[in-house]
Amino acid sequence: MRLAWDGQVVQVSRTASGRGAWLHPTAACVQGAQKKGVLSRAFRTAVPVDAIDTAVLDEFVEKSL
Repeated sequence: MRLAWDGQVVQVSRTASGRGAWLHPTAACVQGAQKKGVLSRAFRTAVPVDAIDTAVLDEFVEKSL
């Protein structure tokens, strides 16, 4: 799945503009990325934890299974 940073919130979208990061659509990958700060590196800026809508990510992961 592709995550995009628009400066305020992380979106799950293949077509959203801005810097993107690709993750496996699994809960373990999403949790690992949040824990290791992978998204901040991919977006080349600090990403606040509250900018990541975990409910949307969890929903996307559920659909992918």
